[in-house]
Amino acid sequence: MTKKISVSELDDFDMARQLKNEEDIAAYVTMVIEEGDAAELVHVLVPYSQKAVKKNKKLSGIHSGCSGLAHSGIGCRESPRR
Repeated sequence: MTKKISVSELDDFDMARQLKNEEDIAAYVTMVIEEGDAAELVHVLVPYSQKAVKKNKKLSGIHSGCSGLAHSGIGCRESPRR
């Protein structure tokens, strides 16, 4: 027997979750810009920009609790890890 599912039980569709590579992201961002949908542009770019910032911090050795000045010897006092 097939179980019926109501529409209200379905997850909301999120196009940003469907983007699997840089080519997909670029194509979707281009379309969103052309349509002038600022809210969707923010929605799709924020997760990828946060991911890029984390990657760059990791590659540069910047600790997440420190500013960029910390590695010049200015400021950053890390609290002890627990």
